Amino acid sequence: MTSSRKTKSFDTFVLLIFTFAYGTLFSWAIFYRWGSGPDIKPVDLSAWVQAIGSILAIAVAIYVPWRQRNHEILDQRMKDLKAENEKNEFVKVMTLAIAHAISAYESHCLFMKREFAHGGAIDRDTLPKNMFERSPEFDQFRTQLHLMGSRGHRVNQLISHQDLVRGSHSEFLRLKLPLPKPFLMEYKAHIERGAEMSGSLFEEFRSIIESTAP
Repeated sequence: MTSSRKTKSFDTFVLLIFTFAYGTLFSWAIFYRWGSGPDIKPVDLSAWVQAIGSILAIAVAIYVPWRQRNHEILDQRMKDLKAENEKNEFVKVMTLAIAHAISAYESHCLFMKREFAHGGAIDRDTLPKNMFERSPEFDQFRTQLHLMGSRGHRVNQLISHQDLVRGSHSEFLRLKLPLPKPFLMEYKAHIERGAEMSGSLFEEFRSIIESTAP
């Protein structure tokens, strides 16, 4: 808005200069009394008017394209600024939604981590089969994660890891006892890695949300 006012003011200023210059030269050509000054050759009035008109035409021919280009640049800057603001608002909404999904995944990993830490047998019948199903927020915003830069890349890695844990969890619930020790070790490693990845990523998201909060 400020740039637009400045441009209009400058346009008015330039037009006033042109008008003043043309009026001054035209008035001089009309009202100048030949012979009142030094002895000089008579000047053809029509030639002077034509010369002044030619100069103004050249000035206008230079100024008008420059003015149009200046307006085009200003309009493009305004469009870019609007697009950037819309992008920032979208990223804020996406950050909140993704943070919620990360927190849910972290909670499930920590729950299983505590179950394994107890050392006893885990009652598999009480565990939800869909515990590690992908959060809808991940699917909703996955194609736009690139807008987050490196954070979006890490979210993608977390989603892939959650898919891995979901498969291991399904096997954990399906296999008959006793469970193969190599499988249990692998599953526990996936759980611990999931808790680590989601925990550090959630802290980063939380700090961003807090820093942008009104």
